Amino acid sequence: MSYAKLLGLTFSCVSFVMNIIALVGTYWLRDNASKFLHEGIWQQCMNNTCLIINGKEYIDVTRTFILLSSVVLQFVMVTSCLAFFDCPIGRFTASFVSFILNSISAVFLLIALVVYTLEEHLDASSSSARYGWAYFLCWTSVLFSCIAAFAQYRAHRSTPATSYEPMQEGEGEEREESDNLNGQS
Repeated sequence: MSYAKLLGLTFSCVSFVMNIIALVGTYWLRDNASKFLHEGIWQQCMNNTCLIINGKEYIDVTRTFILLSSVVLQFVMVTSCLAFFDCPIGRFTASFVSFILNSISAVFLLIALVVYTLEEHLDASSSSARYGWAYFLCWTSVLFSCIAAFAQYRAHRSTPATSYEPMQEGEGEEREESDNLNGQS
């Protein structure tokens, strides 16, 4: 099921790129009344002058969880590559680890976006303010992380088990006897 592994890796990479672009983008919020006012999670820009946003705790929470999601997605890309070589990670397949990490990344993004959306909605000073492309890019990144997680789960389900079953009593002795008989003839 290398198609599922490839799909998972591709969607994870695209999700990571969208995460980074949304993280640095200054169009999380834009003001329709003034075409020159837009704001991201790092700075607010007006008439080609940008000021750093400080003192808003919900912005700090949003930044933190998006950064955490980006870090987790880097590990996802590594484990997704390991999945092509059928490398077990402990008792788990690399695809299963990628599935778990993709899910964690999506949860981190959801937390960031829910906090931002709720606080920005409550803090809205202008009714002409609308969400911008960076905000929607981050939501799309959540969707892509979920698709990647599903693909990695499918890849894990199609991978043979990596664990060994314990030998039954006497089974080892029977094998030794048959090996000895084969060697004597």
